[in-house]
Amino acid sequence: TMALNTHRHLELYFAVPCIGATLHPINVRLAQDHISYTINHAEDKIIFVDDLLLPLLESVYDKIKDMVEKFVYMSDKPGLPDTKIENIYEYEELLNQQPDNFEWPYLDEDCYATLCYTTGTTGLPKGAMFTHRALYIFTLHMVSHAAFVNDPTYHSLGENSIPMVTTPLFHIHGWGAPFIYTFLAVKMILPGTFTVEGFCELVQTEKVTSVAVVPTILALLIEYPDIDKYDLSSLVTVSVGGGALPLGLKTKVEKKIPGFTASSGYGMTETAPTTVRAFVKKYMRDWSKEKLDEVRVKQDCLSLDLK
Repeated sequence: TMALNTHRHLELYFAVPCIGATLHPINVRLAQDHISYTINHAEDKIIFVDDLLLPLLESVYDKIKDMVEKFVYMSDKPGLPDTKIENIYEYEELLNQQPDNFEWPYLDEDCYATLCYTTGTTGLPKGAMFTHRALYIFTLHMVSHAAFVNDPTYHSLGENSIPMVTTPLFHIHGWGAPFIYTFLAVKMILPGTFTVEGFCELVQTEKVTSVAVVPTILALLIEYPDIDKYDLSSLVTVSVGGGALPLGLKTKVEKKIPGFTASSGYGMTETAPTTVRAFVKKYMRDWSKEKLDEVRVKQDCLSLDLK
């Protein structure tokens, strides 16, 4: 898939693995040479592309056309675009041609479901493959650690939660959002292309309760001159990853949005992605907010080098 955070991309997150195929969300933020490399290395046969990303696909088309057999165009507007890409079909038209019922195949839990490529490694991107079992266990891990955490400042996901998926779905499963929120049967907001104005409008309109972002998004948010025009009071939890959360930035954001609590975590492509989260322990409950903030941004993590 070459797609943003849309309902069609979410549909593909389930449709592709559930027919026994492997979903490869192409990281469109990679350099063009790396994009074409990952497509050829993964031996992608069908690419689903958003209308906004069609120019990017066209720019690498000559390097992938011998590998990819078909292309599917996804847009709110009917019809196919004027493009040099051959063997291209319209997503919604393909759906209209299909029956309402589908007999899902029986799949072994060790069948491959997804393939993601690294971005922070040296050299060329490295592929990491995930089975159905791995994604299921990862989802249970995320749901359980949120449900049983002792942190009194952490708001657990529940039926009244309305998360917004701001992490790109092409980046390590959108940090697991498609699987976690679907598993919990909560309403999720898919913003498409991210803008600070659009973010604020969706939080206000949809009463969003939680988001997951990188630190640069938080910085853009507090620097937005019109932020005070929006009611962001529904937003109570933000998970920060993809980089260290500076204490100064955390303090500024929580001061700007009352009731808003930011906590950081760590993960990597190979872990699908989340590994650890910085939560308040039981014995820390009486500590001052300032001391807790300092602990969160400087929390140590034990690791083991397996060789």
